[in-house]
Amino acid sequence: MSRSDYRIVIACHELPDLTDIHGSDLELLQAPFAIETDLMRRGADKIRKRRLIGSWLRERVGEEGAYVMFLDADDLVHRRLVDHVLGDDNRRSYIAEAGYIFDSTTKLLEKRVARFYATCGSCFVCWFRKEDLPLSFDDTDCLYSQFDLHREFKDMAAQLGRASEAFPFPAVVYLANHGESLRVKQFDQMREVDLFELVRPRQARYVLEQDFSCADVARSAARRWPFISGVAVSSIRQLWYRGKRYALPGRRSSAERGDPAEVIKEIRSAPERLQQASFVKPQTPVPRNREIKA
Repeated sequence: MSRSDYRIVIACHELPDLTDIHGSDLELLQAPFAIETDLMRRGADKIRKRRLIGSWLRERVGEEGAYVMFLDADDLVHRRLVDHVLGDDNRRSYIAEAGYIFDSTTKLLEKRVARFYATCGSCFVCWFRKEDLPLSFDDTDCLYSQFDLHREFKDMAAQLGRASEAFPFPAVVYLANHGESLRVKQFDQMREVDLFELVRPRQARYVLEQDFSCADVARSAARRWPFISGVAVSSIRQLWYRGKRYALPGRRSSAERGDPAEVIKEIRSAPERLQQASFVKPQTPVPRNREIKA
């Protein structure tokens, strides 16, 4: 990040060993509820952990409030995001209209220029007053808890008087199709990149290392010949899945297993749980234009 006035908060069941990176900007919260064993309810587990973070923040934030970003642990945030939010300080919300998708299988990087928030959950920063935050991880009535489905973040913010402004740069890299991807595990769905919107290899490495400060992912990005083979693999894979969808009516499709958004909608009123969120604000109130936590 280009500035230091932010705090990262991670909620989990088993505390990871982060000895090498633990510092004043990192907090680890251990979830006090049981691990969700139903794979199809892992999205609800994520939301419940998000509320746990919100309740932790409520105990520490001033009455004025703080900016909060809901962030999946495997996505990358632009190094200027905190600086932009604190500098602009609209006291409403910000949305990632543009962002990148990195396919972990082919090492291809796509630049998505519109409605990135409909694809990736790490897309939204909102200003919450203390009264907006949850009292506990089971508090579903507060304003904070109304933001559960990322496709609806922008509309929900407008309805609640926190209309979103778009970041003036691609704000997030969505790391897709890796071994821990919930989308792959739940719905057997790969997140395919748009082959007409790919970032060229040299530029992709520059973006990942300079804008997102992630040298290891940058080094793994496809170079010239792996880029060509990655395009071929992605093309064949997309054609293969389309063929199975339309030519093999007897095959059990991912649609029969449910859509991620529909599953979240079905369990909105039920107990839930898992996620990392970052929040934007120091533990003590400070003058306007000086708070965040991301």
